[in-house]
Amino acid sequence: MKQVAVIHKAFENTPRLVAYVDVTKEHKLAEIGELGGYEATELMLEKAWELTNTIDHPWVQNKGVTVVGDPKLRSTSVGDELVLDGEKWQVAQIGFTKVTGDKPNGA
Repeated sequence: MKQVAVIHKAFENTPRLVAYVDVTKEHKLAEIGELGGYEATELMLEKAWELTNTIDHPWVQNKGVTVVGDPKLRSTSVGDELVLDGEKWQVAQIGFTKVTGDKPNGA
């Protein structure tokens, strides 16, 4: 099982861990096994982003999401961070940007 940690920091004074998202077992992403490298990582990050956004119902009710703390949370937004396999990624306008040190690559 792979999990993505979701950190809200875009609008907060202090970054805050809000959830862990199971991106493989619960959602049976068979494609992940067929992909390698960045494609597999991007697919898992996209699934974590999708599952931490309110679409038809509050995202905290989504299967495979473990909420940390207060269940009254906003959706994941541009500027928030996702951590997968020890690597930190920032949600960008389109896709994700790998974070090295305190800044996203290319910043």
